[in-house]
Amino acid sequence: MPQPKVRSNKLIVVDLETTCTNENAEQFSNEIIEIGLSIVDLKTLTVEKNISIMVKPQRSEVTDFCTKLTGITPEDVKDGLLLPDAALTLIKEYETDKYVWASWGDFDRLMVNREAKQYKARFPFNRQHLNLKALFGQVHGLDELVSLGTAVKMSGRVFEGRQHRGVDDARMTAQLYIDMLKKLRGV
Repeated sequence: MPQPKVRSNKLIVVDLETTCTNENAEQFSNEIIEIGLSIVDLKTLTVEKNISIMVKPQRSEVTDFCTKLTGITPEDVKDGLLLPDAALTLIKEYETDKYVWASWGDFDRLMVNREAKQYKARFPFNRQHLNLKALFGQVHGLDELVSLGTAVKMSGRVFEGRQHRGVDDARMTAQLYIDMLKKLRGV
């Protein structure tokens, strides 16, 4: 399927939460359970939408460890969308396939690729992806890449919401991107 023409007036910022465990992590198959999405208006440099889509896992479960980390419970995902439906919702309601998208690092990009293939879902984003973790390092002249929480502190911001919750991480990542654009533009 051909990619739609890329529009440049918005950026889609994505943060995923996945099933997780603190035991036998190498044998645990993570699945997406939340898609946090912030839409940045690049003209006004504001977040115009911030949403959360809960996704029902099919081959793993939300563990106690995962709930402690993210705040997401098995009850929260029980009525979530299946991944193929979540992908179609992103495309139909938010036109996520028409804009460049970004995430903090490569985990989210790789996870969406893997899960879309696993569930034979339509890839919900444009193939143009920005790694904002790497961009933050370049803009701030860092020798090593830093976590989202560290970047928020370095920027003089206070984390709003709960860390490791997709909707809140997406919003904070979007805010850091806006800060970087302002710095680069001398605003």
